[in-house]
Parts: sequence; structure tokens; C-alpha cells
Amino acid sequence: MCIRDSAQTGLTVLPVFINCTIKDNVAMGRGGGGALDLGASAVFIDCKFIENECTSGKGGAIYDDFGCSPLFENCLFVNNRAESGGAMGNDGTSNPKYNNCTFYGNIANEAGAALYQGSGPYNDPTVFNTIIWGNVCEEDLRSIYSWNDCNPLVSYSCIQDGFVGEGIVDADPLFVDAENMNYGLKQGSPCLTASSTGGRIGYDASLAGKRNEGDYTGIIADLKKIPLNSRPATLNLKNPVTAEMAAKTGSIVYVKSGQNGDGSSWSSAFGSIQDAVDYANARYSADGNTVQVWVAKGTYYSGTERKDSIVLREGVELYGGFNGKEDSLDQRSIDNNKTVLSGDIGVKNDLSDNSYHVLIGANDAVLDGFIVTGGNADKEDGGAVYDDKGGAILNYYGGYRVRPAQSLIGFSTVVRNCTFTNNHAIEGGVIFTYHGGNPVFEDCRFTDNTAYYGGVAVDRAGTN
Repeated sequence: MCIRDSAQTGLTVLPVFINCTIKDNVAMGRGGGGALDLGASAVFIDCKFIENECTSGKGGAIYDDFGCSPLFENCLFVNNRAESGGAMGNDGTSNPKYNNCTFYGNIANEAGAALYQGSGPYNDPTVFNTIIWGNVCEEDLRSIYSWNDCNPLVSYSCIQDGFVGEGIVDADPLFVDAENMNYGLKQGSPCLTASSTGGRIGYDASLAGKRNEGDYTGIIADLKKIPLNSRPATLNLKNPVTAEMAAKTGSIVYVKSGQNGDGSSWSSAFGSIQDAVDYANARYSADGNTVQVWVAKGTYYSGTERKDSIVLREGVELYGGFNGKEDSLDQRSIDNNKTVLSGDIGVKNDLSDNSYHVLIGANDAVLDGFIVTGGNADKEDGGAVYDDKGGAILNYYGGYRVRPAQSLIGFSTVVRNCTFTNNHAIEGGVIFTYHGGNPVFEDCRFTDNTAYYGGVAVDRAGTN
């Protein structure tokens, strides 16, 4: 089935599927069982999607695109298959809601064993009182995969391998007999008391065919009331230093560990790289002339909290490798004066409490002569939507969710003579760059960085 709405059709009443079984259907491009397009947000209550397949695209059971946000109540998704989104594929600002559903045995070849959120921002499904267990994708880390800054809201659900959200259970749901399609819950199942009200979650076969018209009307009204996720926080990259504050800043700003000066000389150096970069950028903003920041040897940390990073800024060239006595750039020695930018802000050598990103990139910014280490973009509970990207450098305006055709949000950071080592991320162990960013790396070294996708780099959507 393909359900479509548009300004031309004037469709106002959308389909409602009640107690239906959609089984053994095949599509090549999108949606093995169904494809919803152009605002067609159907309703599915007490339905089963079984062994449907999308052979070369997204959504083994259902695919949504161009603002399609269907509602699912007490639905079962079993053994569906696709390249991405073994059960569901969501693109183009689609925000479906799943309440009391079960996803089991779905298979994706590339990403999203159960759910895939892909091209375009604002694909933010709501998963509530739902079981997602036993789905398979050998190429993916979790059953719910979100490309770009898609931001699912998952709560009071049983999710294999966990998920950031309220009331998440990561324990075997103890189905009665999943191999024989019995998805009831055994006594002792953690899902019997996992809902927001302390009741059971997941698909309940006993409800199918037992409801009346008033029940269906109430269900649809309740589904519509379930909130979507809020817009993710945007990185605050505003420079707190004004041009007036930086009126006396020169064309070279100095940084030396332990100092507390105004950056005007080695003997009166800033102790903080961020302060130096901020003043240099404010000076650049005033007259348009590039400002250099010279950093003496030593270790400089990205901040005191996991969310902290050193923010690079436009018009600022940041150079390491000085001993603190030089008066020209060619006198520095990167090898002899090791200058380290570190995300190891907590317990030393314990990656789990390190900064998500050591650095945030910028257009017309240069990073030259540093060792960058210890970033860990693992996005723990409370982390922002972009905090699983770019352990050493997050190279885009994270959280600023726009359609790629409307705005360029990546940074063209220039990086020279740097070593990146022991950084980690889910996506892009060293650097993650998004739409429009064209970073340049010259004479750099990358060693012992790790990620689930892209041990060194992940580049997406118009990145060269």
C-alpha cells in the first residue's frame, strides 16, 4: 500500500487500520508492507506486521517520508527485513508514535534493526510502553538508529542494549514462546510492571478484536496527546568577549600554563587557551585581520565538565609547540615542546568521565602543532543529541537542525601538524563533520582512535 496526501488531493480523512495483518509483502525501494508519503499519517490499532521485506531500501514493514507521522497502538512487528530500518524507516520530518508495541526478530543489513531515522532533521518518533528486543543488524550498535540529529523520545520501554530515556528496561522480556509467535509475557517478566503507570508494556494479543468504536476513538485521542521530543539544545558558540573588551589585544596572543595575564606577552600570558581564542576572535571581528595564538608546551584541558570543549573561532590561528621564549613562529619546535589538548578532565586515564569533544571547529580557523587526546563522545544519559559524534573535534553547529538545502552548518577547520590519539566516539573517533563543512588536514597523525562508525572520521551530507 502507498498512502499519500498533498495540496492537490485535499485529503482530510486518513486511513485507520484495525486488527489487520500485513504479512509476506515485498517492495524494492521503500516500505515492504506500506509506504506513507506527503503528510499521510495513518492510524494502526491491534495490527500485525509479519515477514514483510524491502529488498533494497528502508522500512521492512512501513516507510514514512515528507511529514508522515502515523500512530501505532498495540501493534506487533515481527521478522520484517530491509537494508535500513528492519521494521520502520522514518525520513523527511516524520514523527510516528508507538504505544504498547512489540518489535522482535526484525533484521536490517545496514542500520536500525528495528527503527531507522534518516535523511533530513526532525525525524523524532515517540516510543512509549514498547518492547524492542531480539532484532538484528550486524553493522549497527543499537536497534534504534538515528542519522543526523534525529532525536527519538523513548520512555517506559524495554530496549535491548538500552537507550537514553525515562523508565528504560534492558532485560529479557521473557516472552512465552517467541519462536512460535506467542509474545505474551511469562510470570516474572520485567515488562509486566514497566509502564508509566506500573502496568504491562508491549503488544497484547488478547485485546485484538475486543474493542468497540468508543475504544478506538479514545485510543486515537490518547495517541495524539503523547508528546513529541523537544528540539535538541543548540551549541552556544557565542563569544562572550566583545570588540571593546579586546581593544588592546595585539596580532599575537600568548598562552602559558600557570599564567594569569592579558595575553600580551610570554611574561603576561593567558593561562587559558579559551580566553586567548575569545580575545583573538573579538579583535578579528573588529578589524578583519587574522590573529595568532601561541601556546607554550604543557597540557591544557577542555574544561571541567563532560559537555565542555575548547571552542575554535573564526579568524584565529592556534599554534602549539613553543617553549615560552620565542619571538617568531619559525623558532618553535613541535617535537621538543609537546603541547597537549586533553579531554581527560576527571579521573586520570578513565575514559568514561572525559569530555565528549576536546574541540569545537570553526570556519577560517587553524589548529597547528598540538597533540589532541582523551575525547570520548559516548553520549551517556543527559548528553546532548550530538554528544556521540567527534571525540576530538565536533565540526558542525551541533543541534542546529535545518534541512541541508537551506543552510551550511559544517565548519571548514584547517588542521596542520597535529597528532590525534586515544580519542573515542560512536561516530567519528577524531572528527565528525556535517553539511557544508570541508575540513583540511595537513601533515597529521592519527593513532589508536576508536569509534563504532569511522575510527578517525565521519563526514556526512555535502562534506568534502
